[in-house]
Amino acid sequence: MTKTYYVGHCRYGINISYAGGNWDVEAFSNKEDRELFLKQNDYDGRQYTRKAITRKTVEAILGRENGNYRWIKEYQQVDGIRFAELQRTRIY
Repeated sequence: MTKTYYVGHCRYGINISYAGGNWDVEAFSNKEDRELFLKQNDYDGRQYTRKAITRKTVEAILGRENGNYRWIKEYQQVDGIRFAELQRTRIY
């Protein structure tokens, strides 16, 4: 099992509560890519909108994976950095 590194993104700023559905989660396969992505994309010109987060925080934002819910990865590439945006989906 490989380690995954996460970034939380909230367009209203990083001081907003994780409750309420305002946060998105981005996942990276290595720490160097995550840190480079954060360095290039954490500030939107007015406020900080992204920060490094833990797996526990991902679960607070998306809920835990279990028999009914899974995290779906939609892969993207920005400035040569490959990452996945995580979304929660119900398994039927």
